[in-house]
Amino acid sequence: MKTINRTASATGRLWLRARHGHSGQAYTEYGMLLVFIGIALITSLTFMGGTVHNLFQNVSVHIQH
Repeated sequence: MKTINRTASATGRLWLRARHGHSGQAYTEYGMLLVFIGIALITSLTFMGGTVHNLFQNVSVHIQH
C-alpha cells in the first residue's frame, strides 16, 4: 500500500510541476517513473514467471473439464 501512495504522491507532484511551467522536467520524471515501474514489473515476472505460468495452466485445465 505504501508503494501505491508513493506513486500517487510522485504523480501528483509531477502534475503540479507541469502546471507551474516545468513541463519538460515533469515529463522526463514521469517517463523515468514509468521506466522504473516497467523494470520492476519485468523483474518480478522473471522471478515469479514459472509460478504464474503454472497457475494459469491449472486454471485453463479446470475450465476445459
